[in-house]
Amino acid sequence: MMAGFGTALGVTAAVAASVAAQRTGPRATSGPGTAQATMTAGTVTLANNAVAGRWRVDGDRFKAVSFEDRQNGRTISLPAGVFSLVLE
Repeated sequence: MMAGFGTALGVTAAVAASVAAQRTGPRATSGPGTAQATMTAGTVTLANNAVAGRWRVDGDRFKAVSFEDRQNGRTISLPAGVFSLVLE
C-alpha cells in the first residue's frame, strides 16, 4: 500500500504544478503553496492552494476518490481504478 501512496502523492504533485503554472484570472494566487497530506477515517488527502487529491484506503487497496481544481472551483469524481502500479 505504501508504494501506491507514494505514487499517488507524486502524481498529485505533478498535476498540482501543472495546474498552478496555467492559472490566470481572479482566483490566481502567488503560488500553489505548501502541500499538506492528511489521513482521516481511511481517506488520504494531498492538497495545496491549487489542487486537492483524495484517495480511500480500503483493506489492502488504494482507491481514487476525487480531484479538486481549487483555482477554478471544480471537483472531478474519479473511478476507483484511476491508476495501477505494477511491480516487476
